[in-house]
Amino acid sequence: MLSVHMASGKEVFSVELSSFLDEHPFEFFPVRALKQRLHDRCGHPRFRQQLLLQDGTELREDGDLNAPVDLQLVLLPFCETSPQQDDEVFRAVRFGHTKKVEQLLQRCQDPNVTDNAYKWTPLHTACAKGCIPIVQLLLEASADKDSSGCYSATPLSVASRCGRIDVVKLLLEAGVDKDKPNEHGETPLAVASDSCTEVAVVRLLLDARADTNKANKNGETPLLVASLQNCIRVVRLLLEARADHEQCGCNGEGPLLVASEKGHSDVVQLLLEARADKDRADQGGETPLQVASAHCRPNVVRLLLEARADQGKSNGEGKTAWHLASIRNHREVLALLSDEPSTKRRKVEMASKQ
Repeated sequence: MLSVHMASGKEVFSVELSSFLDEHPFEFFPVRALKQRLHDRCGHPRFRQQLLLQDGTELREDGDLNAPVDLQLVLLPFCETSPQQDDEVFRAVRFGHTKKVEQLLQRCQDPNVTDNAYKWTPLHTACAKGCIPIVQLLLEASADKDSSGCYSATPLSVASRCGRIDVVKLLLEAGVDKDKPNEHGETPLAVASDSCTEVAVVRLLLDARADTNKANKNGETPLLVASLQNCIRVVRLLLEARADHEQCGCNGEGPLLVASEKGHSDVVQLLLEARADKDRADQGGETPLQVASAHCRPNVVRLLLEARADQGKSNGEGKTAWHLASIRNHREVLALLSDEPSTKRRKVEMASKQ
């Protein structure tokens, strides 16, 4: 038998040695495999476990299990470290020295120490660097996977911003809080949606059912951010995930309005195909057609007109899309729009009199 007891005599683990070894046929370090199994039983990672033989000799992780044995499990506290020793951990992580990180964790190093600059933990740094083996070690050491560093950014938020796809996948598999926001209210999905290059990260977060409609402190959703940044593939993914294309920011601006103002015609096309409200106005009463006309976005104006946007709708100052384009002499836009509304009404009245 392979048995493990606490000093009190309480049995923690017991199994036939042959069965245990058969479960780990390719494991070079069976003692390490045993400690990893004990993690779930005692709540302490292998780095804070000490296995003693009956004579008090410590069983090393690179040792063998050749015969049935009864072991005593001792749970170790974190060691007290100096600032210099903590810096040693961060240096090892920054330079990707996996073996060094393993050695430091073996001395019962607290994996949740923070640096002075950004209040990051070693896990934050490893996620930013994209070093998978070190991220795995730190997670195994029970590093706080949802800790908040500078600007309250979590390791998942850091990995998402840096485009570390494999790290994001690893963190999601470890059960991190996928919707925890930073101090600006931005979730990891919002952070990834702000960059047109992190489409794979967005896809991973959506597959993990991240909240597509969680807004930041300005009321901006991931879809609104992606529309503003002209991240076409991200917009498509968010719409496929049924993100709310009518949810607006603090000033009432929706995804269609911000895309129209910036002239992002491909995004406008996607939003119109998703049946976004083409006449929805912001708090100032301005519609997508009006802002596109005011900023001389003829391609967007054409799309909105094809979608039958209301040309006669006025903003808070009583101005229509035609008025706004006329004030700025946007001739290309004026050529697409109907006559000035009052002129058009006079023509209708004259025709009716005849």
